[in-house]
Amino acid sequence: MLSHYISWLLPVLFLTGCAQPANKYSPLVANQQIKQLSALVAGSHYLRQQCKIENIPDEDRLLNTALASAQRRGWDTQAPAYALLAEQSRARYDELIAEDTAESRPCSRLNLLLIDFLHAARSSKTA
Repeated sequence: MLSHYISWLLPVLFLTGCAQPANKYSPLVANQQIKQLSALVAGSHYLRQQCKIENIPDEDRLLNTALASAQRRGWDTQAPAYALLAEQSRARYDELIAEDTAESRPCSRLNLLLIDFLHAARSSKTA
Protein backbone atom coordinates (compact mmCIF):
# COMPACT_ATOMS: atom_id res chain seq x y z
CA MET A 1 0.00 0.00 0.00
CA LEU A 2 1.20 3.51 0.69
CA SER A 3 3.91 2.16 2.96
CA HIS A 4 5.17 0.23 -0.08
CA TYR A 5 5.75 3.49 -1.93
CA ILE A 6 7.32 5.09 1.11
CA SER A 7 9.67 2.11 1.26
CA TRP A 8 10.93 2.86 -2.29
CA LEU A 9 11.08 6.55 -1.55
CA LEU A 10 13.26 6.21 1.56
CA PRO A 11 16.25 4.53 -0.11
CA VAL A 12 16.05 6.87 -3.10
CA LEU A 13 16.00 9.92 -0.86
CA PHE A 14 18.83 8.52 1.21
CA LEU A 15 20.92 7.90 -1.89
CA THR A 16 20.13 11.33 -3.26
CA GLY A 17 21.06 13.03 -0.03
CA CYS A 18 24.32 11.11 0.13
CA ALA A 19 25.27 11.52 -3.52
CA GLN A 20 28.57 13.28 -4.00
CA PRO A 21 29.88 15.25 -6.95
CA ALA A 22 31.03 13.14 -9.88
CA ASN A 23 34.68 13.82 -9.20
CA LYS A 24 34.57 11.71 -6.00
CA TYR A 25 32.42 8.79 -7.17
CA SER A 26 31.54 7.33 -10.52
CA PRO A 27 28.32 8.92 -11.77
CA LEU A 28 25.02 7.07 -11.69
CA VAL A 29 23.46 6.20 -14.99
CA ALA A 30 20.89 8.72 -16.13
CA ASN A 31 17.90 6.43 -15.48
CA GLN A 32 18.93 5.96 -11.85
CA GLN A 33 19.40 9.70 -11.53
CA ILE A 34 15.91 10.31 -12.92
CA LYS A 35 14.45 7.83 -10.43
CA GLN A 36 16.06 9.72 -7.57
CA LEU A 37 15.10 13.16 -8.81
CA SER A 38 11.54 12.17 -9.70
CA ALA A 39 11.09 10.77 -6.17
CA LEU A 40 12.08 14.15 -4.74
CA VAL A 41 9.68 16.03 -7.00
CA ALA A 42 6.79 13.57 -6.55
CA GLY A 43 7.18 13.46 -2.78
CA SER A 44 7.29 17.25 -2.61
CA HIS A 45 4.26 17.59 -4.87
CA TYR A 46 2.43 15.04 -2.70
CA LEU A 47 3.15 17.16 0.38
CA ARG A 48 1.80 20.24 -1.36
CA GLN A 49 -1.35 18.64 -2.75
CA GLN A 50 -2.31 15.88 -0.33
CA CYS A 51 -0.85 17.19 2.92
CA LYS A 52 -1.88 20.78 2.17
CA ILE A 53 1.53 22.28 2.91
CA GLU A 54 1.13 25.56 1.09
CA ASN A 55 4.67 26.90 1.25
CA ILE A 56 5.99 24.21 -1.09
CA PRO A 57 6.82 25.67 -4.50
CA ASP A 58 4.96 24.69 -7.66
CA GLU A 59 5.98 21.74 -9.82
CA ASP A 60 8.06 23.85 -12.22
CA ARG A 61 10.22 25.18 -9.40
CA LEU A 62 10.55 21.67 -7.93
CA LEU A 63 11.70 20.35 -11.31
CA ASN A 64 14.18 23.22 -11.71
CA THR A 65 15.52 22.59 -8.21
CA ALA A 66 15.95 18.90 -9.01
CA LEU A 67 17.86 19.77 -12.19
CA ALA A 68 20.04 22.27 -10.34
CA SER A 69 20.79 19.60 -7.74
CA ALA A 70 21.81 17.18 -10.50
CA GLN A 71 24.07 19.79 -12.08
CA ARG A 72 25.78 20.49 -8.73
CA ARG A 73 26.54 16.76 -8.49
CA GLY A 74 28.12 16.85 -11.94
CA TRP A 75 25.38 14.76 -13.54
CA ASP A 76 24.85 15.18 -17.28
CA THR A 77 21.46 16.87 -17.36
CA GLN A 78 21.67 17.00 -21.17
CA ALA A 79 21.28 13.21 -21.33
CA PRO A 80 18.09 12.15 -23.14
CA ALA A 81 16.64 10.56 -19.98
CA TYR A 82 16.36 14.00 -18.38
CA ALA A 83 13.62 14.92 -20.86
CA LEU A 84 11.48 12.39 -18.96
CA LEU A 85 11.92 13.94 -15.52
CA ALA A 86 8.54 15.70 -15.43
CA GLU A 87 6.75 12.63 -16.81
CA GLN A 88 8.46 10.29 -14.33
CA SER A 89 7.67 12.66 -11.46
CA ARG A 90 3.97 12.68 -12.39
CA ALA A 91 3.95 8.88 -12.66
CA ARG A 92 5.48 8.54 -9.19
CA TYR A 93 2.99 11.06 -7.82
CA ASP A 94 0.15 9.08 -9.38
CA GLU A 95 1.47 5.92 -7.69
CA LEU A 96 1.43 7.70 -4.34
CA ILE A 97 -2.13 8.91 -4.93
CA ALA A 98 -3.31 5.45 -6.00
CA GLU A 99 -2.22 4.03 -2.64
CA ASP A 100 -3.33 7.03 -0.61
CA THR A 101 -5.66 6.64 2.36
CA ALA A 102 -6.28 9.26 5.02
CA GLU A 103 -5.19 6.80 7.73
CA SER A 104 -1.83 6.08 6.18
CA ARG A 105 -0.88 9.45 4.76
CA PRO A 106 2.90 9.85 5.19
CA CYS A 107 2.97 13.64 5.48
CA SER A 108 5.23 13.91 8.52
CA ARG A 109 7.73 11.33 7.26
CA LEU A 110 7.91 12.83 3.79
CA ASN A 111 8.30 16.32 5.19
CA LEU A 112 11.29 15.19 7.25
CA LEU A 113 12.83 13.23 4.40
CA LEU A 114 12.50 16.08 1.93
CA ILE A 115 13.51 18.93 4.24
CA ASP A 116 16.80 19.75 2.46
CA PHE A 117 15.29 19.54 -1.02
CA LEU A 118 12.31 21.68 -0.01
CA HIS A 119 14.59 24.27 1.57
CA ALA A 120 16.53 24.47 -1.69
CA ALA A 121 13.31 24.75 -3.71
CA ARG A 122 11.96 27.51 -1.46
CA SER A 123 15.26 29.38 -1.65
CA SER A 124 15.54 29.04 -5.42
CA LYS A 125 15.46 32.25 -7.38
CA THR A 126 14.22 30.53 -10.52
CA ALA A 127 10.59 29.62 -11.07
